Amino acid sequence: MGINFLNTKSWAVLLANEILRELKYDNKTRKEVVKLILHHNDIVTTDEVSIRKMLSVLGLESTKLLLKVKVADISAHHLTFCKNVRR
Repeated sequence: MGINFLNTKSWAVLLANEILRELKYDNKTRKEVVKLILHHNDIVTTDEVSIRKMLSVLGLESTKLLLKVKVADISAHHLTFCKNVRR
């Protein structure tokens, strides 16, 4: 008898999707938010291959948004870093 537990990422995606649906966000926005949640823990390096792969998976606009999410996440965890980030 097995119990299927959702990992944190799956839980976050389901929760965000449901909340956005209840708030009557359009499908495009919900899909974008889900995509960002799924990729927010991806490791980003500055080598050309890594950047090209990220762009091919996410596209230019989603990559830009993901990088903003990552900066915000780092800023939230490291207050001294937050003071040095240009807005």
